[in-house]
Amino acid sequence: MAPPKIVCTRFLFVIIRKSIINLLSPMSTQSKRKTAKRRPKIKKLPPLPPIMSDEESVEFRRRTAAEEKASVIPVDLADDFRGIYRVTSTQWDEPYEVEIRDLSGRLNSCGCMDFQMNRLGTCKHIERVFQVVTHRRKGKFREAATKPPSVEEIFVDTTLEQPRIRRLHSNTSSPKLRKILDPLFDSEGLSVGPLPEALAGITETVEGLPPRLQKQVRRSRHMTVWADQTRNRAELERCRRNFEADVAAGKRTDNPVNLPLYPYQKEGMRHLAFLGRAMLADEMGLGKTVQAIAAAELLRGLGKIRRVLIVCPASLKGEWSDQLAQFTGKQAEPVFGPRHARLKLYRRPHEYLLCNYEQIRIDVDDINLYFAPDLIVLDEAQRIKNWPTKTAKTIKRLQSPYAFVLTGTPLENRVQELYSLSEFVDPHLFGTLDRFNREFMAPGEDEKSLVPRDLHALHRRVTAIMLRRRKADVEDALPGREEKFYRVSMTPEQHLRYGDYEYKLGVLLKIAESRKLTKEEQERLQLLLACMRMICDSPYILDQDCRDCPKLEELTDLLDELLDDPDAKILVFSEWVRMLDLVKERLEQMGIGYTEHTGKIPQKQRREHIRKFKQDPDCRVFLSSESGGVGLNLQNANIVINLDLPWNPAKLEQRIARAWRKHQKRSVRVLNLVTSDSIEERMIDKLAYKSALADSVLDGADFKEARDGKPGRESFIKRLREVMGEPKSEAADAPSESHTPSPAKVSLADALLSRHGDRVRGIEQSANGTTVVVAEPGAGYRDLEDTARRSTSDPVEVISTEVLAAIRRLQQLGLLTLNGPLETRHAANGYESLAVPPPANMPPPRYPEAARAHWKSAEGERNAAKALADLGMVEQARPHLTAALEKAKESLSIYFTSDPGSQGRDNIPPEALKPINEIDILLKQPPEPEQIRNGLRLCDQVVKIIST
Repeated sequence: MAPPKIVCTRFLFVIIRKSIINLLSPMSTQSKRKTAKRRPKIKKLPPLPPIMSDEESVEFRRRTAAEEKASVIPVDLADDFRGIYRVTSTQWDEPYEVEIRDLSGRLNSCGCMDFQMNRLGTCKHIERVFQVVTHRRKGKFREAATKPPSVEEIFVDTTLEQPRIRRLHSNTSSPKLRKILDPLFDSEGLSVGPLPEALAGITETVEGLPPRLQKQVRRSRHMTVWADQTRNRAELERCRRNFEADVAAGKRTDNPVNLPLYPYQKEGMRHLAFLGRAMLADEMGLGKTVQAIAAAELLRGLGKIRRVLIVCPASLKGEWSDQLAQFTGKQAEPVFGPRHARLKLYRRPHEYLLCNYEQIRIDVDDINLYFAPDLIVLDEAQRIKNWPTKTAKTIKRLQSPYAFVLTGTPLENRVQELYSLSEFVDPHLFGTLDRFNREFMAPGEDEKSLVPRDLHALHRRVTAIMLRRRKADVEDALPGREEKFYRVSMTPEQHLRYGDYEYKLGVLLKIAESRKLTKEEQERLQLLLACMRMICDSPYILDQDCRDCPKLEELTDLLDELLDDPDAKILVFSEWVRMLDLVKERLEQMGIGYTEHTGKIPQKQRREHIRKFKQDPDCRVFLSSESGGVGLNLQNANIVINLDLPWNPAKLEQRIARAWRKHQKRSVRVLNLVTSDSIEERMIDKLAYKSALADSVLDGADFKEARDGKPGRESFIKRLREVMGEPKSEAADAPSESHTPSPAKVSLADALLSRHGDRVRGIEQSANGTTVVVAEPGAGYRDLEDTARRSTSDPVEVISTEVLAAIRRLQQLGLLTLNGPLETRHAANGYESLAVPPPANMPPPRYPEAARAHWKSAEGERNAAKALADLGMVEQARPHLTAALEKAKESLSIYFTSDPGSQGRDNIPPEALKPINEIDILLKQPPEPEQIRNGLRLCDQVVKIIST
């Protein structure tokens, strides 16, 4: 035990230490611990609306500040509350510096981007400072708010439409200081003259003051950001005037690259170079790449830049490298390899560095630190159109004084996509998304939905940074274009499978008419639409056992005709790689040279494939998925064949623009293959909404529906029903037929068998007149029902053989009996009537607990397979999946026979035998991503069976 004197000394030391901490930092950790239990809970407020007022936007930032609970540290205080604070959190890379000078208004400032953009005079960091400094000191805070600041405050007022320097007076400053500062500000306290000049004058005046007076002035550290922006714009405008004067006087050329430029391309070059941060949204095929290269070389010649970072899709690195070499004679350095190799590249002073978007997500901080680009070029910048995505957020962390955004489709689906692109170019153009929504969006039919409005004003605003030309504007520089549609019919099997998906989609639409679809139902609806489009090409895309493909036969006839021209080169596009696989087989059979460009081709090989198509006269066909639909220059091709049409008109134009572009010397033919009487055919005329929306915003065209209508759930259902070919509502309201049987109608059995053949297994009729039709699984049930109801006025129910098996099983278990006799009207393929007595002694499933326990050991293997597959590591995932599938088979055997090694499957019902057989087939197939997905599905199916 320590002596009493030492204990007393320690006690005094602890008391003194706590007192000093409380005096110096009322926001200390100790204070927080002491008062944490007594701190009142934050009041739960109602959700904020999708379009928020300024006050609601401020409230949103207060909530966020309270939820994140960032730490606040005073750095330099002028009094109890006013001064500089550092706000930090483990969620952020670096702390933010907050300046508090106005305790009753919104004239404070922060170094974050949100503060610069929102024009609210506050942000979550400022609100967090107020939450902390007023805790348990609200009375003292209110008293301090009634007093003026203790020093003269000079800062940028961001709440104004055009930010300007403002001054807050101090009653304690000397008359001499006020006399010196007064001429620099007007009666409202705003600076005189443009912001850069005003800041320069204020800085010079304050720095020339005696030290005693300098202490009475506090200049905001955030002012230089605004002054630099204004100064850079003025400097580039001066460079523009000098450049144009020198060109007019013959002192310099207006073309900084090695090859001639069209007049519209020189205009685009000047737009990019002399705005410094700008967007070029020319339609595909007008040479955005060349204009960006020319603008970069122009800025380099003016001494404004040295290092250029080009960010593009991985498939376009080779294209950029070729274009740079052709137009400038310079070599671009593509970024490949592991991290240590990439870091070496970033540390070298390359003139042009080529990265793809995926690399930026990993290396953004290294690029900012080591390469420090002067100019960033984003090609195919629609990759950042969705502002909440990780890619968009990471790209916007790239830092450079100059930035070019290149995209032929700045708006594809939603107006907010244009906001996201503009935010990278000039964050102050629209401000925050809240402000953008308030100006250019209106509430839709649903509570959270928004629809565009005032699109002409949006068009005027965005033209401050965006230049867009259509091919029609520069048609003298482009060849002709001919477009033609070829319609093909489905095979019976194709039509049958299409009808299955159409029926399921109809069920979801019925649900959508009565209520809003859940997220899972919306995803299923999208999946069904995609499957219907795949079936229009070929069922082979979904089922490799069915190779029906009328489009392939039509394509064969077209190739025979088109390739008679020895100079013809053809681009063949499809969204589905398996469709292209069928085409490859046919080309090999016909002896036609081809190359391909899909996602499964390694990046380094894609460039060689493109060169082969351009340079090899025997390579006549270029097969491409959507990965080749953007950015590639393939003007040596003069024919574009679309095996399927993308729903987005912009994507279709991107495909065509690979051939129909500048430097194309021949007329371009566009041939579209469309499946008749399908969603593919009907969407040509019905889905023009997105195209009209883009025209309105980007080109200023009229868009009445966007201003006057409010597309919501009803509009969505209406459009989709039109595309599906549903009958109009008037037909649904027509009087129903009489319930008296018509003698003109053929018998039900004859009608079903003549139209649907051996798909019908049996037809049963009860004493009360109800007819039950049993059909094979996968049949088009809606077609069967339509045929049945047109043939009889009696009640009809169509069920599958799977439902029939379930009914029989319930009969066998004694859980279901028939209320009356059934008469069999038709039987085929060993069909047994529902009225057949159930066989005796059919044992129920046994050992469910043992089956589930056996599967438990395989869950880890199944989860490991999924995790590896999600990372694209298919080969590594396969052994884990194989182990899980073997366990799944054994679990089913245990469930029904109690023996994991049992080969006898007599007691295993069909619904359990089916996954076992599928597992056996799957285990013999090579590892592919789709096989992994099918295996995971089978595992889940087995779990569902043994859990019943």
